[in-house]
Amino acid sequence: MDICTTVTAAETSELLEQVIAERVKLIVVPALLSRSPKSLAGMIASFTKKKINLELTSLGGLTMASWLRNEVVCYFQLTDRARACDFYCNFSSPVLSLTKQPGGYACVLRTPEALSLGQRRSSMRIFPRPEHVLGFSLWPQGQFMIRCPETNKVKLNPPMISNDHLQEKHVQLLDLSAGGMKLKLRYPGLKDVIEGWEGMPGVVIWLVLYDPNKGCNMTLWFKGRICYTHVDHASKDVVSGLELTAEGIKEKGGKLVWRTVERRMVKDLAAWTYERYLESTTRGVR
Repeated sequence: MDICTTVTAAETSELLEQVIAERVKLIVVPALLSRSPKSLAGMIASFTKKKINLELTSLGGLTMASWLRNEVVCYFQLTDRARACDFYCNFSSPVLSLTKQPGGYACVLRTPEALSLGQRRSSMRIFPRPEHVLGFSLWPQGQFMIRCPETNKVKLNPPMISNDHLQEKHVQLLDLSAGGMKLKLRYPGLKDVIEGWEGMPGVVIWLVLYDPNKGCNMTLWFKGRICYTHVDHASKDVVSGLELTAEGIKEKGGKLVWRTVERRMVKDLAAWTYERYLESTTRGVR
């Protein structure tokens, strides 16, 4: 697939005009916060060929002097009305000036020659295609492994949600990011699971994703926690958001070692979601 990751200068001007007209909020990430999940909100008040006037409510705990010595990266989301779908753009720019004003700060950036397509990797969410999700199982934390009394060896417990549930669409992976996922649990097939879902302190997840670029599968293990749950009172189905708190890494001997997820980003998952996003973003997006 021919993937375009930049937007032309003419399209850049058109998109910035749309941002102003629709009062779109930008995610603004100063260079000093680039390794942090933190970000700031901003809005473009106006722009010319040379400058963008950006309004900020705060400086994210940084000093005005530190902003003036660095670049920022701005991310925003727009809707392509012709295709009835959302797409994401970003640009980096040096801070030319910064002044305090009532209610916040006026920040002047250099207008970029072109925009790039894509979200901030640590917060990017995609809607994975079913054919790319090859395996999924879930255990309650603490019930992942069991010791066999006959052999005194540890083995996997049967999962609470199995790959059969995925194939039968009792569970659906609605979206996926570098640090979390959204699941839908259907009541008819997972009644017992749903009834005890909100009381679980944590979960262990096995996920197998297909990488069409490499033509191979990627097997991932995670620990996670349930962040929120929404119950459809008509169907009794549940939609739940999960944060990934640890990644399982297999050592040479086959032992699974848990590593804490830092900055809400699993690197392999971030790369996979980013590639799938780029595949869906072609030159015809506008």
